[in-house]
Amino acid sequence: MNEYVKKSYNTIVNQIINNSKFVRSTKKIEDYNNRELKWKELVDAIYVLGPKDGFEHFKQDAEYQGFLSIVNFLEVKMIQDLRKTHSEDCKVILDWIEKENGDGEYELKEYEFYVFGCHISHVIISMDMIQNNYKRVLVFENDSKFYDYFSNYNIQKLINFFSKDEENKIGFLNMGFPVTRIDDVTEVKDDEVSLYQDQTKTTHTYIINQDTAKKLIKTIDTDIDAPKKLYKDNNIKEYLYRCGADEYFYNYVKNYCFYIPYTFQQSIGNNRSQDFNYKKK
Repeated sequence: MNEYVKKSYNTIVNQIINNSKFVRSTKKIEDYNNRELKWKELVDAIYVLGPKDGFEHFKQDAEYQGFLSIVNFLEVKMIQDLRKTHSEDCKVILDWIEKENGDGEYELKEYEFYVFGCHISHVIISMDMIQNNYKRVLVFENDSKFYDYFSNYNIQKLINFFSKDEENKIGFLNMGFPVTRIDDVTEVKDDEVSLYQDQTKTTHTYIINQDTAKKLIKTIDTDIDAPKKLYKDNNIKEYLYRCGADEYFYNYVKNYCFYIPYTFQQSIGNNRSQDFNYKKK
């Protein structure tokens, strides 16, 4: 990334950060009911991110699951708006993505550009997490939906699982649909949960720890060179580090996924009915 690209990158990043808004829970912990206290025992905070007018479906599900009153909503500045107000900077980033992928037209660059906005929204939550010194948080994208009522028993299983993670190895836990199965994955098993590594695709619900949040925040610091080697891919492209969302999590943090997912995506894209049918089998 040269200085010309850095300038545009920093401009767009700052626009997203400065024009996104938290609508925070105002409920005091002393007023939490037993169900809310159980969620609080699992994580220090719950976030949901999305466009300002995109939370209604999620609110219905969060009410049913008993945590709506303790959610912090992040109303994200959408990157498609910046294509109108900062078109030249957006073009610079699009051209950079194309160049990162070699000569000629890169057919996925438009998609990768919108993933950039998604990446920064997760950075904003990570920044808030660090500012508040949260040890572990639960993050939803606004189209997330639970398959079933998530019982206190299931929440307790996760609490027990994380209590054994004394060295904070579970930096990223995908609670959603696993798009692939890998035969030679590393499994983590105990009496209550079964996980496997190497799954961030279609992520829409996840739990991260503080170490992962700190790493994610560093991705937007253009004064620090992108790592030449990540723990999976020695030849990863810089835009995947600075803009990559799922690809970033896959390549840069220890990530795990449930063998049996807890959530699916209810309204965006074309794989959501597949997600739901998967769990029902």
